[in-house]
Amino acid sequence: MKPTTVQVRGQLVRLSAPLLPRPTPSRPEQEALPLPELPAPATPRPRARQDQVDRLVQVMGRALLETLQGRRSPGQASHWMTEDCHRLLMAWARQRDWSRTAIASVRSCLVSPQVVEASVQLHDQHHFCALMRLEHGYGRWRITVFQVMLPPAVAARCA
Repeated sequence: MKPTTVQVRGQLVRLSAPLLPRPTPSRPEQEALPLPELPAPATPRPRARQDQVDRLVQVMGRALLETLQGRRSPGQASHWMTEDCHRLLMAWARQRDWSRTAIASVRSCLVSPQVVEASVQLHDQHHFCALMRLEHGYGRWRITVFQVMLPPAVAARCA
């Protein structure tokens, strides 16, 4: 195994993977394998379902922003997020002043009936976004991934 060191969220992580044998070049005498028949594309999701997803993301995004601004108790957020996401949310709340931040727009994508990926565009004097992944389980939606993407100029001041 050949170890590799990469930086993840500011920390060095050592990765190791097994060495794989080199691929052998294909011989011209080999026949090409027939391609399998692909199923027809799935029917588009009903607009009513997408409207429900958009509304869910909008409500979650507003609640996240209120928590960042200190207008909503951090304990409330812990009920609809994983523990890691909640810690990250609290770190972002302490890292900058969110008082003049507002939601500009919300975009969502229904990946599967139980998974939604979304971005919430935020702005104050700069534009940036909060990315999240929501998963449905045990009768409720939870944020399982949360990240704030700042422009480079703003990120340099927050570091």
